[in-house]
Amino acid sequence: MQPKPTMAAAPQIRPAIRHRGLLFATAAVAALAVSFRYTAASRRTNEQNQRSSNPHYVSVDRSGGGI
Repeated sequence: MQPKPTMAAAPQIRPAIRHRGLLFATAAVAALAVSFRYTAASRRTNEQNQRSSNPHYVSVDRSGGGI
């Protein structure tokens, strides 16, 4: 009888395929986090640009609301 070849040398791809739902959920959470960070950075940049262009600018948060 010949010994069976070991699979240690071959890379194992099956565990990633086995947890496909977990992989997709992780990717979705990461994309959501990136979108929140992008939105926050965009709003912060807009706020800074408005402050620098108008010396009497007061943000909506401090002005007591809108209409």
